[in-house]
Amino acid sequence: LLYIPETSTPVYLYVRKGARIRIRFDANEPGQPPTLRGNVANECEIVRRMNEAFSGDDPEEIARMSFPEYRKKLMDEYTAVVKLLKKVKDRKFAESALKELTARRDYNLYCYRASYKLYVAPEGDVEDAMFWDFARNIDLNDIANARSGLTELVLVWDMQSAHIERSDLNVLKELARRVSNQEVLDCLSGECMYSALLNETAVESLEETYALFTRICRDTATLQDMEQAYESKITAIRKFGPGKELLDLEMEDRNGTKVNLSSLKGKVRYVDVWASWCGPCRQEIPYIAKAYKDYQKKGLIVIGVAVWDKKEDHQKAVKDLNITWPQLFVPTQEATELYGISG
Repeated sequence: LLYIPETSTPVYLYVRKGARIRIRFDANEPGQPPTLRGNVANECEIVRRMNEAFSGDDPEEIARMSFPEYRKKLMDEYTAVVKLLKKVKDRKFAESALKELTARRDYNLYCYRASYKLYVAPEGDVEDAMFWDFARNIDLNDIANARSGLTELVLVWDMQSAHIERSDLNVLKELARRVSNQEVLDCLSGECMYSALLNETAVESLEETYALFTRICRDTATLQDMEQAYESKITAIRKFGPGKELLDLEMEDRNGTKVNLSSLKGKVRYVDVWASWCGPCRQEIPYIAKAYKDYQKKGLIVIGVAVWDKKEDHQKAVKDLNITWPQLFVPTQEATELYGISG
């Protein structure tokens, strides 16, 4: 994926040994897509259509359609790409692309159920027989469906209908119950474990999730990677919890003076760990500002802690975002390692 500077125009490319591609784009007409020429132009067009046509429609828009209407829309797009695939001489590419295209199509078709339950009948389910004919034929043991996200989508919405809490642990339980293909189990159990390592904060839940993951997964490399990440995460979160004393760390204020969080002992502190380049971090700032304004008189102290950042970028962001609460800067990875922050 190539982005043309200053316009953020995406160009989807397929490259291989011997590929020749010429891209023509008029920056004065940003509404016009780039044109591609060369010996892999068809492949590039296929990749573009696969990404743009099967990237997921707006759920509310999907819910306005009947399933036959939505299916026809997707099948028209699918058929158009299949016709292009027939023009490609590289059959290996064509076969691989067709498998991925079919998996993406089926993923999007199944999204109809999610849209229906979200916007039409939250306590009900799809009533269209055509949808359920399609759904019953989904192979949860197909690795292409696992990689497209379809397998997990099926499991999650079946769990929702059965009033089973959505969690990485419960998804793992459903995987173990309903999937027998070890390649699929290795792929999806690894994704579940990675998600748990990012989001789980309860020691008992993380321990149970990891124990089940190690029983399901058989891929040596995945097991080794997760073992190291798990040990680091579990060590970190065991240090936190109600009644635990804050792990102290020396940081720098905006003037470069050394400061410790423990100097604010006895105060209610909200510590915002962020970075100037992090989009979601920046989007949170106005909400933090409102909380700070509402509760500052009641004793709330907000502290920004910048990690994985450059000091000059951090200082510029503080100015641009009009941040008024104290900011501390950590020039090393010590804070993220100490507090178990992985992202």
